[in-house]
Amino acid sequence: MHAAYEQLEERVAKEERNLPDDQALADHGGTLCNQLVKPAVCGLMEHLQGINTASVKKQNILLYHGSTSTIMDALLATTTDKWARHSTNRKQLISFSMSWDGLKTLHRDAQMDPAIVPGSINAKALEHYLETKILSKPYTDDPKAARAEVQKKIGALVLNIPENPIGKIPSDAEMAALASVISKYDIPLVVADEIFSAPAYKSLITYPDMGQRCYIISGTSKNIPIETKLAFGYTENDALAHKVQQAVGKGEYIDPVRAAGLGALISHTPRTYYENNQAIYTQKRAMVSEAMANLNKDLGLNEGLQWLEEPNYGCLGVVSLPPSLTQKCGIRNSTELAEYLYKLGGVQTIPIGDVVHDITKPIGVRVNISLPDETLALAVERIGVAMQYMQERKQYKTIAGEQDRNRGRDDDRGGLKSFLAAAFQAFQQANGNERG
Repeated sequence: MHAAYEQLEERVAKEERNLPDDQALADHGGTLCNQLVKPAVCGLMEHLQGINTASVKKQNILLYHGSTSTIMDALLATTTDKWARHSTNRKQLISFSMSWDGLKTLHRDAQMDPAIVPGSINAKALEHYLETKILSKPYTDDPKAARAEVQKKIGALVLNIPENPIGKIPSDAEMAALASVISKYDIPLVVADEIFSAPAYKSLITYPDMGQRCYIISGTSKNIPIETKLAFGYTENDALAHKVQQAVGKGEYIDPVRAAGLGALISHTPRTYYENNQAIYTQKRAMVSEAMANLNKDLGLNEGLQWLEEPNYGCLGVVSLPPSLTQKCGIRNSTELAEYLYKLGGVQTIPIGDVVHDITKPIGVRVNISLPDETLALAVERIGVAMQYMQERKQYKTIAGEQDRNRGRDDDRGGLKSFLAAAFQAFQQANGNERG
């Protein structure tokens, strides 16, 4: 651990030790949260989300020691009629297909019908969906009726910005266009999961007409150097903030010692920590881009391994392969591509869960570039091994199926050790001496 982290940990421990016993006994966390944690969170909101915290309503900040999903569930519950489960005209919960997979399952508990807009966050794609899937006649025919129809049919639009998993912060122009479409059609509630906020980001809530309809959810787990579980939510809408706080209920309680520690941790994490991280990730993205370009050249490919969309922040990204390779091997989606890369290249990636994927377009898998440089270089090299098999038309169906997964399942719990051992053995056998 770096010396700076050790100093930070000591500062947090000191703040916790200095908490007077009588205060720890008498205070139930609320006072210290208001005095220490909320101001620290406001500092994060200003630095990582571009929010002018001078105008932030502190009473509308919800603090929760736990997962952001709890706030998300509570928020969506406030928008749902208790009879929605039995309704034939349930409202829609809209998300984009390139969003984090968890967003695509929220409709189950929210008692809404899922609606997926293809691709990553895009104002034109959203407007096209509203015009073709929601409105019974064009907006221009009767704007007032169109807005009323949107209010009747849509429960919420759920976004994760900066975008996970593609690792992209939309430009100011893209964000402004998105806010304009939301305002034009009067989408009643926009839930912005901004957990991956970075210094270059400006929150959706800062754009015109977003304050009253937008609820932002964030936390410290992705941007604080020491493990924490502080989630927070905010809106300028007083009534909505009150409803969510009531729905979360006792979960908002943070004990005094934890409040003192969290306040110290957030306040004393140097602002340069976030900028330095982004600088490191920028260098790593450039290194991976160069490695992919060299690999494609070595394999004689004009179209080969590349970013699905060019990432511009953080440690996330999606690398993709073109249909000219995947279709040769019968690979139809991200899950199959991830399995192919693992079994024939020996590299582990994560499917992106694009539920409306078009097989005529590149297929991507999620990667994390926070790994050491030599590990990233080796990962690209191993993907290249799998790509050679694709060039030779090695079919996915010949390495797919339950046989490999279930081999030796009785030897250990869930068969995980046996599966990994079998997969590694299969990789060695498949490569033999002909692949390095």
